[in-house]
Amino acid sequence: MRGRSASSIGQIQPAFLKVYGATPSATDANDTQRNLMDVDDAMAIGTLKATMISEQASEQMLSIADSLEQQSAGTAPGAAPLLTAQAQVANLQNQAFLQHMLAAELRQEATLLAHDNALVKESAAANKVLRDHMRQVLGRQ
Repeated sequence: MRGRSASSIGQIQPAFLKVYGATPSATDANDTQRNLMDVDDAMAIGTLKATMISEQASEQMLSIADSLEQQSAGTAPGAAPLLTAQAQVANLQNQAFLQHMLAAELRQEATLLAHDNALVKESAAANKVLRDHMRQVLGRQ
């Protein structure tokens, strides 16, 4: 998983399952817990894949920057506008990629909020059941 090649993305999920295990069966966890685990695993795997792609894109940007620097050292004075245009295209690509990563980060935060909200809902439902049982017990005396 440490390789920065996009071709190794397919290895992330099996490696993740080997390290963290699969979602428990329906007899070992309730539906809410299984759903939360499934969503959390999916987001973690997605984040690992996005990180791998991010590292690869960063290396490509550095390679482009090195190439432009080398070209600028040995070009004729009239070629500056062409190099400037190439640099601006690389800058736009970099900005688009940064926006993509920001969107991924926002999705991750939204998932964390949804996870926390599901836990609050589950706790509220458990508290209601407890209150109902307490009313039944107290009502019998």
